[in-house]
Amino acid sequence: MPNYGTDTKILCRMLYVQQQKNPNQIARQFHNRPNANTITNWAVKGNWDRQRQEWEDAEYEKVSPQALATRVIKRIIQTLDDPNFNNKSADALAKLQKNLEKIVDIRYQIPIMYQLLTELVEFLQANHKKLISVQLVDAIRDFRNEIRRRLG
Repeated sequence: MPNYGTDTKILCRMLYVQQQKNPNQIARQFHNRPNANTITNWAVKGNWDRQRQEWEDAEYEKVSPQALATRVIKRIIQTLDDPNFNNKSADALAKLQKNLEKIVDIRYQIPIMYQLLTELVEFLQANHKKLISVQLVDAIRDFRNEIRRRLG
């Protein structure tokens, strides 16, 4: 069995964990050196599936409203602390404040959530037709109407 360098293994792990590639795809990228079986063994021994899930969770967290709001607040603080604060900085500050308002305002979050649910239904229709039912579609519509009622 060939001995592959640390760099190769690290790159394979990155492709597997962060780019969601499977061992066959990675092996093809390396012209089958290492092969898919070797990469699978590395993935099992290194618990790459758990690492992949943790990476996915962290990536989703980066785009959560709370994380986005935190980043905007940091930018606001940086702008306010800038010793060269000027009219351009004030304009940037106003834009950041508007962005922050939109991020934390539930009126903007709910349409995004509903759009994601709509895209989920479309994905299920295309890839998992057995999971789609009239009851599921009705439940999603009921959810939309409930959210509209709360906002109304």
